[in-house]
Amino acid sequence: MRYLKSVIVVLMLLVVVVISSCKMDDELGFSRGEMIFSTDTISVDTLFADRASKVYTLKVYNPSNKNLHLHQVRLQGGYRSPFHMNLDGENGDLFKDIFILPKDSLYIFVRANFMSSKDKAPVLKEDGIQFMSDAGAAKVVLQGWNQNIQSMPSLGAPTTTLNADMPYLIKKNFNIPQGRELVIPQGVKLYFDLNTGIEVEGRLKVEGSSSLPVKMYSSNTDTSYVEIPNQWEGLIFRTTSVGNKISWCEVGNAKSGFVFEESSSAQIDHSISKNMTWAGIHAKNATLEVTNSLIANIRYYAVLLEGGGRYMFDFCTVANYKSYGFNGFRTDPSLVITDRLDPRSDLSGSAFGYIHWTNSIIDGPFMTEVEVRDSQTGKASLRFNNCLLQTNLKLLDLSDEQINGSIVSDRNTFKNFSESDYHLSEKSFARGLAKYQSMENLVDLDGQTRGFNGRFDAGCYRWIPDTKKQESNN
Repeated sequence: MRYLKSVIVVLMLLVVVVISSCKMDDELGFSRGEMIFSTDTISVDTLFADRASKVYTLKVYNPSNKNLHLHQVRLQGGYRSPFHMNLDGENGDLFKDIFILPKDSLYIFVRANFMSSKDKAPVLKEDGIQFMSDAGAAKVVLQGWNQNIQSMPSLGAPTTTLNADMPYLIKKNFNIPQGRELVIPQGVKLYFDLNTGIEVEGRLKVEGSSSLPVKMYSSNTDTSYVEIPNQWEGLIFRTTSVGNKISWCEVGNAKSGFVFEESSSAQIDHSISKNMTWAGIHAKNATLEVTNSLIANIRYYAVLLEGGGRYMFDFCTVANYKSYGFNGFRTDPSLVITDRLDPRSDLSGSAFGYIHWTNSIIDGPFMTEVEVRDSQTGKASLRFNNCLLQTNLKLLDLSDEQINGSIVSDRNTFKNFSESDYHLSEKSFARGLAKYQSMENLVDLDGQTRGFNGRFDAGCYRWIPDTKKQESNN
């Protein structure tokens, strides 16, 4: 009996010790280990080999009213991982005994640096950050696509042809010398570092296709920068460059898309010049034929024709709705024709031969998106045939012959200009406005055959009926 009482006393003491221990833990204020992450996956934008990504931020939040003890924060791939971690200003792949105060956060910074390999196609790289607390293990996934690149070749032969095996990365200005020709086949992608571009003294041939256009963009592949202009210089055609042919080509986020100096010439079809700072097309006393093309979202001039020249635009769309407030808002019309934009320039200039816009759209938020600025020959040579124009035709002071079949925009031209969707809306005045001329322009910028119920639409895109809407009506 005495032994039983002793056992009971011992058990009671143990209970007291356990309760006291729990109470001490509670007073210390440690949570059971719950945590909240700002994201469960950090996805790095497609990254060129041997280049570091931008820094991504992971926030680890302690939602409790008690301290959170992280026994371990570990980069699972360790020092071999293509991802790198920084915690509290210190780089490393393993951290121990990390404490987060109640209702407070811990910031972890992550970047990636993928090594080059022999893979031509993008390769998915993955790792994870593992967290160990009293609640157990938790993980945040790290992933990104590694893209190997190739350098531009030397142009020793009369004609050099690129390949579409891997993207090209241009780290400094690339020059096509006089007497040399560069051919860029379908599917080729070129990416340009800051302050770089292509200077054409010889000849450039871009041979993209509807399904595999040639693409030229900034080397900053972060998706948040894809519409930001002025990230590279663009394509500059020098005075010796004639006979250029550019088909199915996308040029974006540069200073200017295409710049043509005096006496240069080119044919451009089924191409896009968008999200530029200075101009989509800037031609100085040049000779251009532009068909089935889109010029959109330009900070200053969508199309600037200066100092004379001969120009033909057919089935083109100029849509200049986007404003870049961080760099000042646009103040000039989308299309400007002038003898000399800057009186101090050394442009020799001459009389304009012809400026013909046919079956095209020039639209934007201004009351007038067309201006002939101090150029008598520019005004005399200007023709708008079957065009949809956002302008004051009376202020242009053109004859009826010069605006043959053209009408003023009613602001319902595009499907969604705020989202840069410049396909035609169902109510667009551009529908049926065009006049069919040749087989060369029978395919629009989407690769669709023009003509619907015997009617042809102005602009680079033909109107396509909304089949879903028709089915719902039926």
